[in-house]
Amino acid sequence: MRHVLTRLLVMATGVLALAGCGGRIDPKWNGLPPLSQEPATEQDAEIQRLENQATKNPKSKPDLLALAQGFEDRGRAFEAARAYQVMLAEDPLDDSAASKLLADVQLHGAPPAVVAGLCQGILARNGNNRGALWVLGELLLQQNQVESARGFLQRAWAQEPRYWRPALALARLAGLQMQLVEARTWCRRAEQVAPDTYEAKTQLATLYVDAGDLVRALATARAGVGLGPRYPLPYTVLGRVLLLARRPAEAADAIRRAISLAPAIRPNTPPSLAAGLTSLQCERYWLLGQADLAQGHWAEAGDALTRAVDESRGGTVPAGANFDAAVVYGRLGDREKAIEQYKRALDKGMDSFRVNNDLAYLYAEDGHHLDEALEAARAAVDVAPSVQTYDTLGWVQYQRGDYRAALENLSKASAEGRPNPEVLRHLGLAYLRTGQASQGAEALTKALQLVQRDDLASRELRAKIQEDLQRREVINARKQGERR
Repeated sequence: MRHVLTRLLVMATGVLALAGCGGRIDPKWNGLPPLSQEPATEQDAEIQRLENQATKNPKSKPDLLALAQGFEDRGRAFEAARAYQVMLAEDPLDDSAASKLLADVQLHGAPPAVVAGLCQGILARNGNNRGALWVLGELLLQQNQVESARGFLQRAWAQEPRYWRPALALARLAGLQMQLVEARTWCRRAEQVAPDTYEAKTQLATLYVDAGDLVRALATARAGVGLGPRYPLPYTVLGRVLLLARRPAEAADAIRRAISLAPAIRPNTPPSLAAGLTSLQCERYWLLGQADLAQGHWAEAGDALTRAVDESRGGTVPAGANFDAAVVYGRLGDREKAIEQYKRALDKGMDSFRVNNDLAYLYAEDGHHLDEALEAARAAVDVAPSVQTYDTLGWVQYQRGDYRAALENLSKASAEGRPNPEVLRHLGLAYLRTGQASQGAEALTKALQLVQRDDLASRELRAKIQEDLQRREVINARKQGERR
């Protein structure tokens, strides 16, 4: 099969002037990654027939198009791209072949420099090729070269105002610059000319979110589901929009549907495609966890976030999923798993005072790794001094036996914001350890009065405070207070 495509390239009478290729296609490279990078795939009778037909008629666009589409139907994007390149060698002005070539090359995971080289080669023969102009604009936008990107995208739009992809990219560009009115304008222009497909609707829904128009985003996302009810993407996008619209129950239903429709990863799935599918499925489980959390379904959220983390296969899940999983595990009382997920979030570079603060607190509660806990707690206070971070730092210092330093930071925590029963308990214990029994008894008594709720966490805190109040020094201090 590879030799067939190489022969077709050599037999084609016209050649593309690809960047860096001296004006002629090298049959081994052709501006694409080396053939050896494509994993071996099994032959089948239909592909063999299409290859034979294209070899007999190397200038026949219908035969080459049928071969390219046959490869695409089998998920063989790289070989489809080579077939489109043969078509372009024969007809450099073929906009459709150029656009499909670029799409397949990107799907294959070619480096941006290779894609840019292909675009430049196409534009060298046809400076108005809308597909190449659009892709170059997208590549520049990814590199934050905003003005250059705008120029290419506007040129692509000017070539054909019914070409909706540049309008989408221009909407995204305006959204990134917080020009929300302009972003909505480009969204509406794209919507007017976009094909009635679920792919177009889902992209538009995402951009309406970026433009701050949740009403249109929700309507467009629902339209996407209606047009693609057998595909996971429309349900995923609808779930995201419903979450933002604070409708978590509906969001969870949509995301579960997306998960059930996701394609299976098979042993012969190309690695780049498998990685992409895995990442998308992890994201869906993460979104489901968010929807469950918003409804207070902690156990269900734990299951979903665990799936997001466990299926990541090498870290494709974002650090935020690890953080969310850690919060849920902590709430469910599984400190070992919570600590593991906080550490994974830090390993992935999640620079958040909440990660450091929560990790330090869990270490303090367990009484282990207190040196590491102290470092994390101090980092959290340095970034965001607050009730929570001062309380954590003070509690770590208390567990280390540094009671005076603990009292200082716990006093700061109790002085900020509303009275907090957990902070007051820590403060009361620090007073007791520094010989100030009356202040300790007072803080513990007030802490008990503030625990009003009847959930599991409140019941556990109430039991701890009641146990603290049974200490001899507390009982004596309270008796002395009563005599006065």
